[in-house]
Amino acid sequence: MHTASEKMFATTSSSMENLAPVVAVGEQFCVPHVVDLTITGKAFRDHLTVTDTSGDVVFTVETVVSLFSHKLLLLDAAGHTLLTIKAKGITWKVYRGESKDEKDLLFKVKSKIHLININMELDVTMPINNNFNDGCDYKMKAKGLSSSPGNIYIGESNSIIAQSIRANKLFGCKIQARVNPNVDYAFIVALIVISEDYYSGS
Repeated sequence: MHTASEKMFATTSSSMENLAPVVAVGEQFCVPHVVDLTITGKAFRDHLTVTDTSGDVVFTVETVVSLFSHKLLLLDAAGHTLLTIKAKGITWKVYRGESKDEKDLLFKVKSKIHLININMELDVTMPINNNFNDGCDYKMKAKGLSSSPGNIYIGESNSIIAQSIRANKLFGCKIQARVNPNVDYAFIVALIVISEDYYSGS
């Protein structure tokens, strides 16, 4: 019998390939099997909860708002801050832990501006020797504001490392995510959180 997640991703999972390990946050978040996660949030998405297929909490996300900006905190199940995501305009910077130091900057995300802002496209850049180039190491794409699958690719290739299906609800949101084997699922959750921030127009 197929699980709900297997049915949900049945039409697209065949394009997910066995690729080299993808590590951005930590090797402890890379496992040799597919990871299915559910991300739920209430209205305004000020708090998100990430659970596994057993219903156990894996991560939570908190939003901290200041006068001119806001940041998102990705916490582990014990409540420790894994990542701090600082949002500014169409750019998000992701730091390790609660750090604000540039040496702890793990990756940057920037949204592409379309004349008609229907489709989402986020470019992810990783540092090389603490320097960022102008290229794109990973990309997240989704069509429209519906529950169309949002795919995360390696660079400009067609190699998919994770997928998500998003459903808006009257009093919140629900996202189903499937992460490829040996892909850092904390990294993928961070990208999905950023996509939610993008959609919320924060």
